[in-house]
Amino acid sequence: VKEKYITDKTSLLEKKANSLFLLNRLDEAKEIYEELIRKNPENHDYHREYQKTAGIYNDGGELNEEQVNTFIETYEDFNEKYPRCNTVKKLFLDAIPADNDKFREKLEIYLRPGLTKGVPSLFKTLKSIYKDEAKVKVIGEIIDGYISSLSSTNYYPTKEEDELQEPPSTIFWCKYFLAQHKTFLNDFGGALQAINEAIDHTPTVIEAYCVKAEIYKKVGDLQKASDLINYARSLDLADRYLNTKGTRYLLRADNVEEAQKVVALFARDSENSQTNLYDMQCVWYEHEEAESLMRRKQYGRALKKLFDTKDHFQVIFEDQIDFHFWCLRKNALSAYISLLKLEDEIHSHKYYFMAMNDIVKCYLDLYDESYDPNSVDEETLLASMNPSQKKKYLKKKRREKLKEEEEEKKRKEELRKEKERQEKERVRLARLGIRKVIDPDPEGYSLYKGKNLLEEATKYLRLNEKHNADKLETHLIGFEVYFRKKKYLLALRSIKRSIKLASVDHPQIHQNIIRLYNNYKPCEEDSLIKDILFSEAPIELDQSNVKEFLIAKNNSFYEKYPNDNESIIAACKMMDLLDTKQDTSSILTTIDNGNFTHHDIHQRVLYLQNIADSKIVKDFKTVAKNKFPLCTFFDEPNNNNNNN
Repeated sequence: VKEKYITDKTSLLEKKANSLFLLNRLDEAKEIYEELIRKNPENHDYHREYQKTAGIYNDGGELNEEQVNTFIETYEDFNEKYPRCNTVKKLFLDAIPADNDKFREKLEIYLRPGLTKGVPSLFKTLKSIYKDEAKVKVIGEIIDGYISSLSSTNYYPTKEEDELQEPPSTIFWCKYFLAQHKTFLNDFGGALQAINEAIDHTPTVIEAYCVKAEIYKKVGDLQKASDLINYARSLDLADRYLNTKGTRYLLRADNVEEAQKVVALFARDSENSQTNLYDMQCVWYEHEEAESLMRRKQYGRALKKLFDTKDHFQVIFEDQIDFHFWCLRKNALSAYISLLKLEDEIHSHKYYFMAMNDIVKCYLDLYDESYDPNSVDEETLLASMNPSQKKKYLKKKRREKLKEEEEEKKRKEELRKEKERQEKERVRLARLGIRKVIDPDPEGYSLYKGKNLLEEATKYLRLNEKHNADKLETHLIGFEVYFRKKKYLLALRSIKRSIKLASVDHPQIHQNIIRLYNNYKPCEEDSLIKDILFSEAPIELDQSNVKEFLIAKNNSFYEKYPNDNESIIAACKMMDLLDTKQDTSSILTTIDNGNFTHHDIHQRVLYLQNIADSKIVKDFKTVAKNKFPLCTFFDEPNNNNNNN
């Protein structure tokens, strides 16, 4: 009745079609989706919903033969109506199985124009069909055939009579595509060979260096990847995308200072580039720099970046008030409803979630660095001393306190001098008309010095428990906080919530269960806690001999997942924790019984460095280096990898 008053006709059609579909009035819904496809044939959502109404939707499985024939017939009609629509051509490849003759035909129709024109994103548009190994094999065969034919004749195979020779750039794009194809298959040697041949053919194409950088990133040479992407950036200094990629790669290689210089190239005020990034709410940069600083154990500086991200989301949440009256005045109710939905879910945004998670990790790492497991309560210690020992101990404590006060005084004096120097510099620059912002706490000491680190971690953990309870990482790190606070019931709650999102055999959950029940030592006054812990245990426990039961459980877990790297490392950690006398070093240094990646082996090296003799670690790194020669994770400090 009120349709004439609705100006957004497309949204009206979408809602009407969806309502008809839910009412099972499929023919009517199908007609509306056909009209929507006519308006925008490149819209994947319209095609998906149309296929559902027509009974030819491939929802993760395979269509039967009748459905495939119906799909081909239907989309041949669409192809005639919209001959320039790439989405229609691509949807053939999603629906038709690899053993159908039509698949190869439609694949070639899709590939050839993209390779001839030189479309860099061609491979990425085909990623959805890379879940099917048979289709992947066909793609590889076709590209190899193209390269072979173009190298000898400058034509594609099966040349038509009136077909023109392909331009020289076509073979470049074929090798470019092949490099991405082999990278996806983890054939990094073949990928590097293909991209090097492409670069030798045409050394001025920026995208080729980006692909080569991605290959080195995936093989574990982050510095080489960073050098390549920044070389690509140098070929077009006006490209903001390349500037962003270069900055990301530098931060992932932990070259923070150089990254700050690169990202400043596009800042309005290069003197205050960090302030500009904050004003622009550049959360991706803050996240990447914080992660890098955490790897370098510069937790204060990392916390500053993470709290910047938290501030941005608070500003976004508060700014919604400014839009209410504007939306009502302009009568843009659909936009207004979208805004309300956004604000309801703003704290579930991935960057907010990661920022809160990383804040908790920073406080936990700072706590672990300062925690002494052998420390004894001072009151208990003094009670065990005779008067002479007590006098010496108190005298020593006074000296230590005076020394700490002297160091703190010295640090404050240095900070005061630095502030004075910065203020003089600011005044000097102001006279020249340059504005400079002074950071009173560049190292972020105020964010953790003198604070209860576990309480700070709990504060930000609760934000994620409130807004991101559907994410596994929230409860895994929640366990770490509550376990350190000896809040065992809350730790158990985190385990049970984790199991709902994963399974009891998840490697980290498996470790958490064993750590909780191995560490818990009941006493008379907390019998209620004991009863709850064991009655609500996520696994069946024998209370008479908990440790033996946990050992058996861990051995069973290890035998159940002999080829899963995370499970192997988890089982070995628990063997050491439970003191089973098993040779975990031997287990971790055996890599012939599974298809492990360099990331898997790197995780093993990190744990071996904590438990094994340095010679064992060195020998294992040598074996790993031979297996993954391009990966720099396994280099000794004086061994620089210069592979090109």
